[in-house]
Amino acid sequence: SSLFVNPRPTSADLSAYYRDSGAVEHWAQVFYKDTEGARRVRIVKPRAKMIEKWAKQMNVDRTFCDVGSGFGVLLEEIKELGIVAENYGIRALWTSNYFSHWDGFLSLVPLAQSTKQLKFGPLAVSPLEMHPLKIANALLTLNEISNGRAQIALGAGEGNITAMGLKVPKKIVLAVRESIEIVLAACKNQLNDPYQGEIFSVNFPCDYTWAKSNRPIVYGTAYKHMMMRMEGRV
Repeated sequence: SSLFVNPRPTSADLSAYYRDSGAVEHWAQVFYKDTEGARRVRIVKPRAKMIEKWAKQMNVDRTFCDVGSGFGVLLEEIKELGIVAENYGIRALWTSNYFSHWDGFLSLVPLAQSTKQLKFGPLAVSPLEMHPLKIANALLTLNEISNGRAQIALGAGEGNITAMGLKVPKKIVLAVRESIEIVLAACKNQLNDPYQGEIFSVNFPCDYTWAKSNRPIVYGTAYKHMMMRMEGRV
């Protein structure tokens, strides 16, 4: 069940809850583990079949996004679901990059190896949790494994940043812009010269001639005007 709260709790309140709540600890350490088998049979598999049925009935191009994947039970069904999704014309699949979930890149490797057309990637990755150069490396690696079918969504990453207690720069829009520029430059093999930004830098030349596949798709995530305008420009 879900509880609707109005007004919404502050970021500090939410952070304290996820950090200190006994209920959250019990959910993570006991409940999920004890009920994984039953949840897989009664919840996860029926949902996967529902998506399969929906895709077949609609017979249209759609994107499946897994938001809030918990302990990864659904992700273990992603390989099978991805094959079915590809057969029914689903174009792309996103997987969560939430702070306590399966790794957004590594969890997609089995899907990359078992499908031929489906696009996929993590949503959303923040440059404040992972340097843009390392984001580019992970993205291009997944793209090579999948023969050019990787994608990524870059954003500020508020939930992950709060969970890890990371410092947010005052110029967050600039930070995301520089991260997109670095990732795009790597995808185009245009980091032969150092990149000197105000927030992020790449001090050594980087050679990406090993990335032979078609370039991955890079998206920006935003819900505020300044971020949306910036991402539209880059």
